[in-house]
Amino acid sequence: MLLVSASYILFLTVVCIIFYLCPVKYRKLCLIPASLFFFVCGSGALVIWLLYAAAVAFWGGKGLGSQQEGPGRKAFLVMLVVLLLLPLIGFKWGALLENRLSGTQGFFAFAAPMGISFYTLAMIGYCVDIYRNECCAETNFWRVLLFCTFFPQIVQGPIARYPVLKETLYREQKFDYTDFCHGCQLILWGFFQKLVVADRLALLVDHVFAPERERTGFYVLIACFAYSFQLYADFLGCVNIALGSAQLFGIRLEQNFRQPYFASSIKDFWRRWHISLSSWLRDYIYIPLGGNRKGIVRKRVNLMVVFAVSGLWHGVGFHYFLWGLLHGLYQVIEDILPHSKAREKKTRLDILFYVFSCILTFTAVTFGWALFRADSTAHFIHLMRNLFAEWNPYIILDGGAFELIGITRTALVPAVIGLVMMFAVDIMHARQIRIRECIDRLWMPVRWVIYIGGVLLVLFTGIYGPGYSAAQFIYGRF
Repeated sequence: MLLVSASYILFLTVVCIIFYLCPVKYRKLCLIPASLFFFVCGSGALVIWLLYAAAVAFWGGKGLGSQQEGPGRKAFLVMLVVLLLLPLIGFKWGALLENRLSGTQGFFAFAAPMGISFYTLAMIGYCVDIYRNECCAETNFWRVLLFCTFFPQIVQGPIARYPVLKETLYREQKFDYTDFCHGCQLILWGFFQKLVVADRLALLVDHVFAPERERTGFYVLIACFAYSFQLYADFLGCVNIALGSAQLFGIRLEQNFRQPYFASSIKDFWRRWHISLSSWLRDYIYIPLGGNRKGIVRKRVNLMVVFAVSGLWHGVGFHYFLWGLLHGLYQVIEDILPHSKAREKKTRLDILFYVFSCILTFTAVTFGWALFRADSTAHFIHLMRNLFAEWNPYIILDGGAFELIGITRTALVPAVIGLVMMFAVDIMHARQIRIRECIDRLWMPVRWVIYIGGVLLVLFTGIYGPGYSAAQFIYGRF
């Protein structure tokens, strides 16, 4: 069941009706069968691995909570982490071996349970938090199962942190009209980002990045930058649908993005992009390795290790590993370069330097995304060679670019307008302007004109219909 589909909207509507018809005391229990049904629709019998992760975390958490501090407790935690990682490693490396042996994607590539990378990290975090005494072990299995399976976050996160999510997940949920409206707005905005922006840009990106294509120069450059925007719209769209879906039930998930393409450094970028993964890697890998407490050399080694792990988490191809190392190298280089101290008063020179830093950071990130998007390391090297093989910027002016890749200008116009809207929203959020609160203050008929206009905009400009199946969210396969 795709998040951007009529079936998901129908599913969400039915769950909302049942949820609010139930007595307040039992409402959260409705979310468990709903979440399991959602998972079964996406992965069938592989729901067994989701139940396995919840069971290991529950019984392991109880065991950690009852043990005294000592080497035995630490060994028990290591065992739990290994047990939770085994299915994830098995599916990922099974897919890699199949690809190496047969040259094609086989059983493991298509049979991996939906969201396995996300709920595995969430369950590991739960166990580690109990070990650190940052939260108490749950004695109610159903509460752990709900935390593990809650359907809005299972496809692409955000990666839940138990001490944070439990405050809103387990409370008695009463209907709140404002929360419900805000949730619907976020879902509609997510549909727009996915169907109008991301999937339209995918027409161009998929054509140029196809291994059998021989595109050179400006085609490759345009496709690389287009992929940066496609990935942002795709991932942010899914996260907004997840946040909005949870908010329909009065549950608040953590924000996963904070204007990442306004970052002025790679370090700043990772504070803004996939925040839940970045903070997870920091708290559960970087800090336990010693962080920056054991000298400058050890700090830089730790950074490389953390980003290598991030690359392997995203995929088992060697190019994913190199992508992770590339971002680790970026951070090491930034750490070596001299830093300018922040000043309260910003001069024009400061603003120009910030803009230049943002452009440089975005370019470095885009170079990394090209490696991330390529089918292999060899494919990436081939693309980079083609980038400099022929420089042909005139294709934008004479329309040759669109003719050669088989799409029309009008096919990309809605995506470009959508991107402008997205970055306008990012600017407003950066300036602490809350758009949803502004909409709340409007006269009700005006609000409904905005809502209906938004729905029509998605219906008339989105990529869907007979013969088209909405592409899976990019991060959904990791």
